[in-house]
Amino acid sequence: MNAKKKKLSIIILIIAMVVVAVGGLTTAFLLNYNGFTPEAPTILDDGKNIYITTKLNDSYEKYRFRFVSGGDKFVIDSVKNTITSDEIVAGGGKLGSTYNVSVCYLAQKNGNNSEYSRAISWQCACYLDSPTVVCFEAQKVLEWDTIENADYYRVFVNGEEENYIDVNETSFSYENLTGGQRTFSIVACSNKAGYKTSIPSQSISVLHVRQLKGFLNEPRPSFNLETKIFTAYSTEEYKAVQIVLGSRFIDINSFEVEKEGENYVYRFDIKSIYEGQDLIGILPKSIDDNNVANYDNIVYYRVNTNN
Repeated sequence: MNAKKKKLSIIILIIAMVVVAVGGLTTAFLLNYNGFTPEAPTILDDGKNIYITTKLNDSYEKYRFRFVSGGDKFVIDSVKNTITSDEIVAGGGKLGSTYNVSVCYLAQKNGNNSEYSRAISWQCACYLDSPTVVCFEAQKVLEWDTIENADYYRVFVNGEEENYIDVNETSFSYENLTGGQRTFSIVACSNKAGYKTSIPSQSISVLHVRQLKGFLNEPRPSFNLETKIFTAYSTEEYKAVQIVLGSRFIDINSFEVEKEGENYVYRFDIKSIYEGQDLIGILPKSIDDNNVANYDNIVYYRVNTNN
């Protein structure tokens, strides 16, 4: 009986020792294991810069952002809970590449870091620099410096999203735009993946007085003496013109006009005003104070009265 009690006591002692050992291992594991998982990072875009951020946690020393794209993998450690796309590119990110981005918290003591968060997908991108524009009003030209990685520039007129002109050069002439108060802004654009359109430049406001182009010397105007139909050509369409007969400038508001190729063809019936003059002149009529006729650019046709 005593032998059985002694054996039972030994078994109980062994079990107790195992329990204590397991408990110690469990305690050590719990002390060295941090099961906290951060929330997935968030992408922020204010139209000027792109940021990746995670929830602030003052219990940890740093934040580790992990980027994985196929076999490409790198991390960025930061004392801040937010990093910029410029920092990501400097840390190894490739513009245009798509990464799975996750984050963990870094503790002071090794082994106490948090787990990584759920990953989000993000295409590495940054904004192009914004142009700084200079206006030369006398020449009716806007100019700006070349923007690195820009393939072309978009000129917005009067702040209207649908009213723009794309140019490949670093200058823009507004000479041929309709006259009036005009406001311009310019953005840099790229065809390369990862480069986002810049924010608009500063606005440039000008009072644009436009001289109408007038009529062409080639093709030459023509006049049919029998029908008294005068024909002239222009690259622009006008609603009113002036026929010049001698010293008279006669307003003409009714006429035929049609597009032929790149030119507009105008036909005027002037039998009611033509009195045998040997010169017939033509110019567009001023539309308003900002869209004016150029009286130094009258196109004349000499009538051949011998036919």
